[in-house]
Amino acid sequence: LLLAAGLAWKCFGVAWSALAPLYGILYGLSSAAFYGLFRLGMTRIPALFCAVLLMLSPVQLNNLVRLRDYSKAPFILGAVFLTGLVIRNRMKGPHLAACAALCGAIIGVGIGFRVDVLIAMPPFLAALFLLAPGKLRKTFAARTIAATAFCAVFLVTAWPILTQLGEGGNKSHPVLLGFMAPYSQRLGVGGTVYELGHKYADIEPLTIVNAYGRYRDAEAAPIMYESPVYEGLAGEYTRAFVRVFPADVAIRAYAAILRILDELHAGPDHLAPPGITNAFVIALYRLRLFAEQHALTHVRYVAIVALGLLAARSLRLSFATLALLAYFAGYSAVQFGTRNCFHLEVIRLWVVGFAASAVLSQLVARTAPGRVSLRELLHEAKAARFPAARRIAIFVITTTLAAALPLWGLRRYQNAQVSGLLRGYIEASRTPVAYRKTALGDEHILLQGGGVGAADVPWRSDEPYFESQFLLAEFTPAANDRTMTIRYRSDCFETDLTYDATIPAHPDGVTRVFFPVYAGHWLDYAPQWTLFEGIELSESGLTSLSGLYRLQPPTDSPLILHAVLPPGWESMDHFQRLTR
Repeated sequence: LLLAAGLAWKCFGVAWSALAPLYGILYGLSSAAFYGLFRLGMTRIPALFCAVLLMLSPVQLNNLVRLRDYSKAPFILGAVFLTGLVIRNRMKGPHLAACAALCGAIIGVGIGFRVDVLIAMPPFLAALFLLAPGKLRKTFAARTIAATAFCAVFLVTAWPILTQLGEGGNKSHPVLLGFMAPYSQRLGVGGTVYELGHKYADIEPLTIVNAYGRYRDAEAAPIMYESPVYEGLAGEYTRAFVRVFPADVAIRAYAAILRILDELHAGPDHLAPPGITNAFVIALYRLRLFAEQHALTHVRYVAIVALGLLAARSLRLSFATLALLAYFAGYSAVQFGTRNCFHLEVIRLWVVGFAASAVLSQLVARTAPGRVSLRELLHEAKAARFPAARRIAIFVITTTLAAALPLWGLRRYQNAQVSGLLRGYIEASRTPVAYRKTALGDEHILLQGGGVGAADVPWRSDEPYFESQFLLAEFTPAANDRTMTIRYRSDCFETDLTYDATIPAHPDGVTRVFFPVYAGHWLDYAPQWTLFEGIELSESGLTSLSGLYRLQPPTDSPLILHAVLPPGWESMDHFQRLTR
């Protein structure tokens, strides 16, 4: 990416406007890949119409200006197109090897623009050996040669980047960030007593990883963002989190598929791309928005119809299409933001375009030479009704079981894991915290002291610092919900970790609120700091506060979560559900 931008500046001068040819090339390649993907499922005219709609989409044009994020699009889309080509067409050995080599080059060069492009590698290899037409026994040699060509070309083109991936970076960082509460709200999942974090800000995973480093070694130095140590510890923590919360990972992937199908379109705030002022063009975009908000709100059902139509024709193609759809839409759950998944808008339009084309082709009589009439088509459909129905039934039953049974098993496993984790919090050794009260006005009180809150920044500007503690606040029964604000001071909005925790009303029993707190100062790019200041409560909330404690984190688990445990929490389900 830097070389491409540098070449544009060398040719046209150093200015943002000089990057216009680079933007144009990337957008042109993406548009060509869009058309190729649509041609895999429909004829030329519908494919061209859908490609133009996508080219003019506000989602695509709004994200084009984010060169760092947009640059992955043509490479991922190109690799997906070649994957679909391998699945759809029966290729001879040399053609298959050439296609594989081209895909290897696309992915290899693509990771030099954005490492996200690596996501396209497993589907291509799976398609090559499992989904391509032809019997594996007879075509194994050709497939092996193609896979070898793919890997060889990929390694040659990707080698400059691959040699640097172990030097640091933030490969695990976005995964941790993607589990924060704002992403859960976007995905439409929740309903749990726990959260990993509350902010859409890089500072929160940074504090979590630093706390994990201190958990392993109490004398560990503050860990700098994107350093090799940070990447290693972030990877360990991410793996530990996934081992305890596999059902949440699964349901977030399912939610991402639904959001991509139903909701990935421009909203009223981004009706048209920036700079569009023509009234007629604005009216057309307003009409497009109306169609997307009313006619295309439940594309998930259109997808069911499309996959059923494919299953009636070929189980191999229907399973392959579902696998690609689920894989590429599901992986967006890693960090579900428009800038991360804008290119997947092609999925919802492909589903609608394919279903419409398939239905219309069966309803409209074709009288051109060499075509059959509608009556003949209906007669053939009647004759093939039972084989097609069997294929649809097999597809529906298989996919339903494949989606439901693993989720059921993962939820049972996670329920036991999370129950044990939270029980460890309750049983951990605790020390009462002595605090002082500071009136804030509006009948709110700030609790500080006992080494938990601080009045001044406890470090000099030229040295890094980090400290974390795990706290427990216990509340007696109350008739109404209460709000506890975990308040921080910071040097800017992005490093402010302040958030609100709701203590639910309950007629009896103690409600426990577990939460980590941090004080840190880092010198990665510029001085940045965050400092836990104290706990803010209303006067009624303070009345129901029965105790504040500092906990020793459980020694058998490194996961320190935000958790609100009401009485009877043991009988609750400890896994996320779809909330919309």
